[in-house]
Amino acid sequence: MRSAFNATGYFMRYMKRLEREMPSNKSQVDTTTTMNMNTMVLEDYHGVGHAWTKVSDKHAPSKVCTVLEIMNDAYKTRLTTVRPDLQCYRDALVTISRRQQLPDVGELADKVLKDLQRPVLQEGTQVPMHPDAECYRAVIISWKHAAMADDRIQPERAIQRCYDVLQVMRQAYYRTTQVTIQPTTQD
Repeated sequence: MRSAFNATGYFMRYMKRLEREMPSNKSQVDTTTTMNMNTMVLEDYHGVGHAWTKVSDKHAPSKVCTVLEIMNDAYKTRLTTVRPDLQCYRDALVTISRRQQLPDVGELADKVLKDLQRPVLQEGTQVPMHPDAECYRAVIISWKHAAMADDRIQPERAIQRCYDVLQVMRQAYYRTTQVTIQPTTQD
């Protein structure tokens, strides 16, 4: 558990350092500065995400979502040119899916899935990411946990959402060749 907090602390210090080193006029940033700023960022993102997947803290889903938001904000504000990739979102979804007895875990997983699929302007074109089977599986598991939570008012909605995500997963299998999406009996 300590490793996730340590990785997040390191990540936050790194982001603060990037903010301090960034010129006040972002148009003055040259390619050398940009390359120096982004040398470790994606690896750091992966390290932080992977650390959170191993934690059993009940607040881990909200913490990993906060870290993911910081990563996205850093990209949107051009603090870094590295956008959180599929691995970052996958780690967040897996972290969310491992928490049981939280009634809002399904909604949180849906929010992260929608953020993952939202196209982002990259080099002049809108570039979406496509979830893989593990991402969809994590969302389905999250909704399963939401349906089984003790204080869930409408478990039928959560069960229906599991079925809907499975249908989306099946449709995505026929639509994309970029990632492997194959529903299995496990799903």
